Amino acid sequence: MASYSEFLIPIRRLSILELLYDSQGKANDKVLQDGLDRMGFSRVSRAQIRDDIRFLIDNGCVIDHWVGDICVVEITHRGVDVAQGREIIDGVKQPEIGV
Repeated sequence: MASYSEFLIPIRRLSILELLYDSQGKANDKVLQDGLDRMGFSRVSRAQIRDDIRFLIDNGCVIDHWVGDICVVEITHRGVDVAQGREIIDGVKQPEIGV
């Protein structure tokens, strides 16, 4: 049985994609950390966020570039499709439809 923290990982990855989509398509890892904190994902380290970003890069959902030690992330067309539920990737929660 997965731990609660492991249960949250796919939800957090979807939330990162949603934050990027709502942020004109790009944000840095610190902004994502602040956004996740406001969404209730308190105590998520930048290392954990960077692990999620690496997963999303490996699955073609985002691209990254670095400005010094700041990771800037940009959503791809595939990432938009995943965030909107048009494509399914194992390891990213599907968005729920409805109110």
